[in-house]
Amino acid sequence: SGDVDNRETFWEIAVPRRYLLGFALYDYWGRATHIALAPDFTQVRAMYAGALPLALGAAALIVRPTAMRIGVAAFGALMLAVVLGVWPLPELSSYLPIVKTTLHIRLTIVVMLCLALLAGWGLDDLTAEHVPRRNVLLAVAG
Repeated sequence: SGDVDNRETFWEIAVPRRYLLGFALYDYWGRATHIALAPDFTQVRAMYAGALPLALGAAALIVRPTAMRIGVAAFGALMLAVVLGVWPLPELSSYLPIVKTTLHIRLTIVVMLCLALLAGWGLDDLTAEHVPRRNVLLAVAG
């Protein structure tokens, strides 16, 4: 592709960590119809998950922490670290031929998929007939 020369520095692009607040607060950084307060406005809006999926995702890890759920949560956390540009992930990706020319901010979609899986498992756990009472109390308290 003739665009490869332009993409050589894409591995350096990351979302600033202060925009993590956008996971729970939708309009905290402004609205596109009024004033966009964030310079990377569309990426920040893509990070919105909501309070209920975040709570259900936490419940999935507290009520029944299986290896699959912990693995999905760890994979989502790793992808979020790549999106945020946590050291040494950007530097490591700069050595991989295909990965260094891609926009890592798009991995936000994978983070949201992991959160959606955890939220679904959490909802299943909380609506099941036989739920460990102690773990549900811990999830609600959290």
